[in-house]
Amino acid sequence: MPPIKLELLNNIGKTATDYGVSVYIVGGTVRDILLGRTPRDIDIVVEGDGIKLSHILASKMGGSVLSVSRFLTSKLRIKGNAFDIVTARRESYPRPGALPIVSQGSLRDDLARRDFSINAMALRINAWGQEQIADPFGGQKDLEHSQIRILQETSFQDDATRIMRAIKYEKRLGMVLEKGTESSLISNLSMLDTIEGYRLRKELKLWFEEPLCSSILVRASDLGVIEALDNGLNQGVTFVRKESWLWDKKMETERFWLSLIAYFMNYDECSHFIARFGFRGGLAKIIWATNRLKCLADSLILTDKGDLQYQRYLDCYDHSILRIVALINRNNIVGETIDIYLSKTKS
Repeated sequence: MPPIKLELLNNIGKTATDYGVSVYIVGGTVRDILLGRTPRDIDIVVEGDGIKLSHILASKMGGSVLSVSRFLTSKLRIKGNAFDIVTARRESYPRPGALPIVSQGSLRDDLARRDFSINAMALRINAWGQEQIADPFGGQKDLEHSQIRILQETSFQDDATRIMRAIKYEKRLGMVLEKGTESSLISNLSMLDTIEGYRLRKELKLWFEEPLCSSILVRASDLGVIEALDNGLNQGVTFVRKESWLWDKKMETERFWLSLIAYFMNYDECSHFIARFGFRGGLAKIIWATNRLKCLADSLILTDKGDLQYQRYLDCYDHSILRIVALINRNNIVGETIDIYLSKTKS
């Protein structure tokens, strides 16, 4: 972790002590530190009023509170560094797939509500470097065994987005699903239908932003997750599976993966995909544009010859989409025609 963040965490701990509350770094922050990785985010749990402490910290340390939510969470920025600060809470689910009802709780309550054991550890920072890791659910042992394990038998029923997160963590961290967790995941695939589209879209975006997105998509297909999400995704993932060059396409964008997958959908599948995941605006336009371009590509393949009229059609499309379609068709006349068009427009 960068020295500036360590210094800020030390000062956060001291300030919290002055105000009589215990604060902890938790979740993925602790997990990544134990793995020797730089944490992507800094998550802090407060045994007390986390939102109040956020405002105190902002005042004392020259920061600002960027946002607060009804889930007892806040986002704090100090000297360009962001911290997610939450009140220790317990939660319950009124029905499968619903957002949780939260109330203030203890640290153990907060750890017990988390998705996987490796994300259910905490380290008190009031006295930095003098505390043991709180690990009531065996997260350190699971890290040693490189396995992802749910905390409750009903974890995937309560919140089926955990199905998508399990695969993401498995590939990002180079781990495997614990046997019982994998069995539960497969048994609860139908619970994905309980999740609203915008939440699935958010998890899909996080897949697309992972360096090993190809591996995630193929693993999800093997487990039946792709079929459960939307069977219109199947052909695109099948293409990813067999095209080894795509496995080297690390750090691509959501736009790239959406275009690639949409290319293999028919009209009805595109329509269902957009509705199921609630795509709007620019992303929906990308999906439809790729689908229209696929129809043009099919007609060009049938004639097996490029023409000026076809190239004029390409003027209607964003060059990033054209490059993706050219990559998919790199060994046929479609790829050749688009490459010629792009080289002419570039010059």
